[in-house]
Amino acid sequence: MASFWSGLRGLLGGGSSAEAYLQRGMDKAKRKDNSGAIHEYTYVIDMLHAPEELRAMALFNRALVYAADNNPAIARRDLELVAAMETAPERVRNSAREKLKRIDRRGGK
Repeated sequence: MASFWSGLRGLLGGGSSAEAYLQRGMDKAKRKDNSGAIHEYTYVIDMLHAPEELRAMALFNRALVYAADNNPAIARRDLELVAAMETAPERVRNSAREKLKRIDRRGGK
């Protein structure tokens, strides 16, 4: 029951909670725990009140993990969402556009 309430609190939570999940995702990605990283990033993306910058970063990072897992179509989907996010920081949007170009050069659809 406690995990239900902590999960609900996380979904409704704001920046500091989202930052913690984003950091956990990055830590898991560094350890090559791609499944765990995707889970953490998805949690941030699904948070109702997460700051848009953090949601954009989680989408971008999740795309990198999908690309590393040889899933270019799923990576492309996330990168296209980031590139189209008007509220995303320009640096994140530009990085997403560059990564899309790399996927295109490699023939990933």
